[in-house]
Amino acid sequence: MINLKLLAISLVGLFAVAACTLAPPPFSIAADSILTLRLAQMQVEAAPPPQSSSNVAPLGVARASNHSELAHLAFDGDEETMWSAGGDPSHWIQVLLDNTYTVDKIELVVTQSPAGPTTHEVWLENGSGVWTLHSRMADLFTEDGQTLELPILPPLNVEQALFLTRDSPSWVAWRDIRVFGKLSQNE
Repeated sequence: MINLKLLAISLVGLFAVAACTLAPPPFSIAADSILTLRLAQMQVEAAPPPQSSSNVAPLGVARASNHSELAHLAFDGDEETMWSAGGDPSHWIQVLLDNTYTVDKIELVVTQSPAGPTTHEVWLENGSGVWTLHSRMADLFTEDGQTLELPILPPLNVEQALFLTRDSPSWVAWRDIRVFGKLSQNE
């Protein structure tokens, strides 16, 4: 009878030891999870947040074919102000940005009376001195207060932008011109 008690106690002890060695302690799983979570948090904190695109036109210097002293009003971010060439087409307005930006969108806010078909060209320059015709909007019906959105896909490095109106039933004028970009990685 004593041998059976010793055998039973030995088996219970053997199972207890086996159970401890086969299953990992509960804190090791939690510690691994916490360590992984902390590493992930450190990686997120270490990576710089992505820079979003913003209107960089107000940071630039404006020029125009006529009434250049008022050209900045087309790039000030205020739709209540405007630039007008004071005459029929063909006239242009230009912005020299304060740096080179990777541009992904341009918005042109129309001021025009009477409404009607217009033709506009958007020319871009990346600091090389060479101007490239990016887009031509021909026979586009435009009216006062309308916003023309021009996506730049893929985004381009731009240092200067020029907006040429070739045809319009009214004088050449703009309420606001917005150039959306972020600082170029080449800088």
